[in-house]
Amino acid sequence: RTFSDRKLRGILRTKQSGLFRKIIQKDNLIEEKITFDKKLLTEFYKNRGFADFKINDVNAELSEERDGFFITYNITEGPQFKLGKINFTSTVKELNASNFISLSNLKSGEVYSPSDLQSNISKIEDTLAAVGFEFIRVRPTLARNISSLTIDLDLIFEKSDKLFIERIDISGNTATLDRVVRRQFFILEGDPFNPREIKAAADRIRALGLFSDSAVKVLPGSRDSLVVIDAKVVEKPTGSLTFGAGYSSEAGLGGLIEYGERNFLGRGQALSFAIKTGTDDQIYELSFYEPMFLRNDLGFGVNLSAKDTQQQNASYDTDSLNFEPYVVFPIGERSNLRIEYSIEQTNLSNPGDVGSIITNEVNEGQITSSSIGYVFSYDTRVFKNNSQNGFAFKLGQQFTGL
Repeated sequence: RTFSDRKLRGILRTKQSGLFRKIIQKDNLIEEKITFDKKLLTEFYKNRGFADFKINDVNAELSEERDGFFITYNITEGPQFKLGKINFTSTVKELNASNFISLSNLKSGEVYSPSDLQSNISKIEDTLAAVGFEFIRVRPTLARNISSLTIDLDLIFEKSDKLFIERIDISGNTATLDRVVRRQFFILEGDPFNPREIKAAADRIRALGLFSDSAVKVLPGSRDSLVVIDAKVVEKPTGSLTFGAGYSSEAGLGGLIEYGERNFLGRGQALSFAIKTGTDDQIYELSFYEPMFLRNDLGFGVNLSAKDTQQQNASYDTDSLNFEPYVVFPIGERSNLRIEYSIEQTNLSNPGDVGSIITNEVNEGQITSSSIGYVFSYDTRVFKNNSQNGFAFKLGQQFTGL
């Protein structure tokens, strides 16, 4: 009742049949996709305050023509809850919970969101570990008020069992290297066991977009004080090959060949190559990105492009080469900053009646320009490849003339 069918269909990975969706096979009925779609739908509702949301049933009915399925989701939305009273309580004598209130951005009257709650708890527990309280956990207790549709929250600081990680096992990654999955865990063998960090690692593995399914479980270790982290993944295709052609009265006939791979050689790296041609221009583009360069939270990438034009919207030909390296690093839990540098060399040739300025530039042989810029990104989406469960905001500037 709260959201339209169209809005909810947009959340699902499975799509309705259509001409282009048939070509890319996004309208195929796959049982694993239905399971993942149920997770997407549940995350969407829960993070918008619908704490009682549940999926009663999913029914796939074969059409009379036997050429397709009708999929019906029977759901119960329930009411939308907001945060009521928020308390901080400590059961540890040497720990004053009120000292950590400033770390939380939860506010009464806001829509209740489990992901926001977990994010705040993780921030508090990280601070506790940094000041020496390794085995203190923050346990949330929720009390619903049906009359006011609010949820009272009590964050309880308490001691946990002294458990340590014996090892991290990874299986199912037939194409992806172990280290791509392992580096999503910000903990190592021998570190104190933190269940919230394990859940965060599971979310990071899922957010990679390299696997059709993934699961992280905690199993007993060889001793009572040890646990084993078992990560299982299911590989999925990560490459694409695109062909295209077009025609316009101004630019003439053009073509496109593009190859992209999001898991190059199983290393979790992104590589793409494109050739775009027209009657008067040719463009060649190469891009490479390593999401974890030198350390887990630093990304490095480079874009390289070459362009050749012949009298395109001008009375001269151009031949240019552009080189753009960049780094990406986090500045917050949901935000990051990209710093990029670009240098471009352009040769002007075959000038026509374009005046003395261009002629002088051509006589000099070439023009070189460089620039530096930044892009700030803030992303609240639970699944980075699905824009329906949050939003992404980007702001950037570029300064040319160095």
